[in-house]
Amino acid sequence: MHELSIVQNLVSLCEKNAAKENAKEISKIEIKVGRLSGVEPHYLQ
Repeated sequence: MHELSIVQNLVSLCEKNAAKENAKEISKIEIKVGRLSGVEPHYLQ
């Protein structure tokens, strides 16, 4: 299931960006998954 690695990378990128911007927390991450991406959106919830 490669969705797990996608989510882990997404969270890592968000954490790095939050640290760069001196954010105290990340309350929400929204993404759009295209039909041809090969990703099953329901596995990302």
